[in-house]
Amino acid sequence: MPRIVLAEKTPFSLHALQGYGTIVYIADYINPLRVDETVEQIVAFLEKDFNPEEDFICLTGKVITVSLLLSAAVYKFHSVKALIFDAGASNYKERLIDVRGCRISKEAV
Repeated sequence: MPRIVLAEKTPFSLHALQGYGTIVYIADYINPLRVDETVEQIVAFLEKDFNPEEDFICLTGKVITVSLLLSAAVYKFHSVKALIFDAGASNYKERLIDVRGCRISKEAV
């Protein structure tokens, strides 16, 4: 089953993620001002526990932390599946972020 990776726990409701997979947090809390530590935690998780073919990066949380997570994932794998919240539809949309072709696609396959 795919996993939905969030950098840290968030106060936001995540019920709209049901059906995409199992929610996994890299940490309970990440201090975005400690960039070196944050990047180390993220990279260690990605190297050990992330499968870019199946898992999603969820773009929900603190902007700095989410940006570091997405940047590290794209740098390492070149292509990642992301879940982006659509407030108008009150649900998440799948997107494929692929830097090899410099594209963001509505298809996450």
